[in-house]
Amino acid sequence: MKQHRLQESRCLGCGKLLDCASCLQHDDAPGPGDVTICLDCGHIMIFTDDMGLRNPNFAEIHDLAGDADVLLIQRLRKETEKDE
Repeated sequence: MKQHRLQESRCLGCGKLLDCASCLQHDDAPGPGDVTICLDCGHIMIFTDDMGLRNPNFAEIHDLAGDADVLLIQRLRKETEKDE
């Protein structure tokens, strides 16, 4: 899993400084419209056209609700939290 450096942005949920992203399925860099998840708080966000972050709209929330990758990341976050 390749890590990609991004412009610094703050998580819209917890305020953590975010400056990189990785993808579960491939090594490509994220692009506008892609989903990202803060590994600290689990907040789900969408990359904007200028690679900033925004909250998902209602339709995106609906589409992401049962997404297998989102559920996997959230589960792994929780398991890692328990180990600390």
